[in-house]
Amino acid sequence: MLQAESGTLLFTTGGGAIAPYPMLATVNIAQAGRRNFAINLHNTLADDGIYAANVAINLMIGA
Repeated sequence: MLQAESGTLLFTTGGGAIAPYPMLATVNIAQAGRRNFAINLHNTLADDGIYAANVAINLMIGA
């Protein structure tokens, strides 16, 4: 990607990365860290034509 000066890195997490759920506190910490990593990666690589993003999928699958 650096040689091509183009590319996209897409990370996915649950909605707890943005709006934490008390019952998933420990998982939310990891998701927030992944989101922060993606944002910092984007800020570092954007000038080189590489886009990094995080998509938080915020839904509960019920029975």
